[in-house]
Amino acid sequence: SMLASGEVERSMSLAHELVQEDRGSQIANLGLVVEDAKAGKFGAIVQRLRSLPKRGMNMFTVPLLLAWAQAAQGHVDDAIKTLQPLTEIAGFAPLRELHVALINEFAGRDAAAEAAYKKAVENRLSLRVVRAYGAFLEHRGRNEEAKILYDKFAASEPDSDFIDVLLDRDHDGSGKPPSLVSNARECMAEVFFDIAGTLAQSRSSEQALIYGRLALYLRPDFPIDQLLVGGVLESLDRTADAVAVYGTIGRKSALSW
Repeated sequence: SMLASGEVERSMSLAHELVQEDRGSQIANLGLVVEDAKAGKFGAIVQRLRSLPKRGMNMFTVPLLLAWAQAAQGHVDDAIKTLQPLTEIAGFAPLRELHVALINEFAGRDAAAEAAYKKAVENRLSLRVVRAYGAFLEHRGRNEEAKILYDKFAASEPDSDFIDVLLDRDHDGSGKPPSLVSNARECMAEVFFDIAGTLAQSRSSEQALIYGRLALYLRPDFPIDQLLVGGVLESLDRTADAVAVYGTIGRKSALSW
């Protein structure tokens, strides 16, 4: 309940008690993972995640979070291998390719990153993939290629007039979308956001809310996740809470409208 309400720090003492009683407690362990991520204790995260049973939501969250903890320690090849099981889960191949691309980009391996981005685009032309790959191209001066990608995405979207808003371009005058992630903590927030989005689509609202809140704890300025959490709260008829979350979206974000 504390996590769902956004009281992540207050929940930590309970999480520590819970794992003493049940070392495999899924939600308690995820709370402690974000606590360690906030403190930059990626070695502790690796140990914790490796001890968790690979069932339920852990089948998705553990490989993704573990891969980023490994990448943060410089073990990039190990991180890529850790994501391999996701290819065997129906519907998760595009998410795996997105995070393979992000890990390689994070490590400065541009060729490998682009290869993974292209696979992700071929698998599924989703907003998050377009957002990540487009920023990757623009930041390397390949604006025409990025425009082709955006136009292709816009053609598949009924609200294509809002393409710049969908891409969440900043308002600082650069005209370029910010990179999807900039550090390991933000990368782990991206994992929680991606899982929250999947849960929200399957109408698992309470779980989606917890994952969305964990993402916000790691990355408070995360407009698209703030939008997601607000939407989940609305679906639960918690309108005052939804309004409070919407109000935290920064005015510089193109999503603030």
